Amino acid sequence: MIAIIACWSDKGKNISEIVTKLWYENEILDMDLCDKKNNFTHYDALILSWPPKAKDIKNIESITDRFSCIRDLDIPILAAGFWHVLIGHLYGSTFKPWESITGPNKIGIVNRGEKLFRSIRKKIFYEEHSSEITLAKDFRLLAYSNSCQNEAMKHVDKDIYSVQFYPELSGSAWVKIIENFLD
Repeated sequence: MIAIIACWSDKGKNISEIVTKLWYENEILDMDLCDKKNNFTHYDALILSWPPKAKDIKNIESITDRFSCIRDLDIPILAAGFWHVLIGHLYGSTFKPWESITGPNKIGIVNRGEKLFRSIRKKIFYEEHSSEITLAKDFRLLAYSNSCQNEAMKHVDKDIYSVQFYPELSGSAWVKIIENFLD
């Protein structure tokens, strides 16, 4: 069973449809019902997509505390957008605010043979953010851009992937990224 946390219900349904077409059972979880006691251990994988409400994002410490259990999980995790920042924060990244970017952006993939980006030819992905994180301890860089040095990273020992860009708004690449992640 794949757990999906997507804070906007229509986006969660979209991800659920993709995962279902790939023949995986899944469940959309309400972020407001998640707390640090929720260990997610009865799931086979966790997909984190679409940010919480703006007022919640401003209190990253509260959300980091609520999802601190992620550090102890031994299941595959895929995080996108805001959740990339959260994963980085959980593992010691620092924030670097800069000029906001919204729209398509060219992403450089470090290793096309890497599981997450296997068979993806697309180089333009949708972005919407005004900060970036440094590469977290125990992570390796998977992708970069002119506007963000850490577009994607993977934990060196765990099956944890996170991307700064929004693959959900990047067409067919999102389906392939989920497929690669679950493979």
